[in-house]
Amino acid sequence: MEKSNDVIEAQVETEETVSEATVEVETEVTQESEEAPTPVVEREEETIINKPDTADTIIDEARAMVEKSDSETQSCLTILDEDVEKYEQAKSKLLNEALLESEALIKDLEYDSSIHIESEEEAVNFDDIARVEPIVVKPLSSGKFGAFILALIAGIAVVAGWVYVASKALAMSIDVSKVPTAEVQSKLLAWIGGGVTGGEGNTTTGMIILAVSALIVMWVVYATKVYLRETHNYKVAQKIKDDVQFYCSKKDECQREMEKISEHIHKVISSLETSKIFLDEQNAKIRRIKHIEGAIGFDDLHQKSQSEVKNTNILVNGIRELISTPMASAEGALSHDAVAVLIKTERRQEQYKEKLYQ
Repeated sequence: MEKSNDVIEAQVETEETVSEATVEVETEVTQESEEAPTPVVEREEETIINKPDTADTIIDEARAMVEKSDSETQSCLTILDEDVEKYEQAKSKLLNEALLESEALIKDLEYDSSIHIESEEEAVNFDDIARVEPIVVKPLSSGKFGAFILALIAGIAVVAGWVYVASKALAMSIDVSKVPTAEVQSKLLAWIGGGVTGGEGNTTTGMIILAVSALIVMWVVYATKVYLRETHNYKVAQKIKDDVQFYCSKKDECQREMEKISEHIHKVISSLETSKIFLDEQNAKIRRIKHIEGAIGFDDLHQKSQSEVKNTNILVNGIRELISTPMASAEGALSHDAVAVLIKTERRQEQYKEKLYQ
């Protein structure tokens, strides 16, 4: 009895050991299955074949490019006009409130400068800068109406050909000036519907053959004509787009030139405003000199007073040179002389500022 109990206990222990081992194996398998990456089924990328743009699409794109370019150019022109107006206002303010007074004061002191500029103020004119031959993008004809007319003519020719061949085969004379009688039509259709092969022929079959053959020829003529027209339109559209791209590139050059001009005008306006402040100060000094030293000639002035008059005259000549130098070149672009004179004026103003703080 004790032996049997021992056997039973041994069996139980063995079963528990096996059960524990099974659980451990299942746990490891579960962990491995969780850690294992899920296989990713790669989908074949769909190859998208871009259908070539149609002529109408290309024309629409070209028209949009032209409209956008013209709109941007017009915006630049509007900004440029505003800048020119601001320049004219700044120039007018400088002339009326400072420059003319400076010239009058210098003239009263009988000072003569050999570098005095007699040129009058030059009006700013950039009318030619955006002068690019305009381009108009017109829609292209599809040619479908013409193809339909041509197909209709071809269909009539097929019918006429069948009638001619049938009348010759039947030794019949057809009067083309009037519609054949019903009897003649029946004979012709019967021949087309089977008589051509030596049989009795069938009028209904003849009508079907006549209509189908005419329609097939009409469809072939129509499809061929439309295809050829589309091919021609595509080439024309590509040429138009190339012309539009060149047109837009010229417009872009104009826009860049206008931006350069606007930047130059802003610098000139700033220089004029600075010059006005300097001239206001110099005019006050000369009025003080005249008040203290009296209305005498330049040679009789104090040395320091002469220096002030000379400085004023240098400023006046610089301003006169700046406003009398044309900004626009012969092509309507920013002139190199205007840029050079502005640089010289700015350098002269910097030198004047340095003297103020010496």
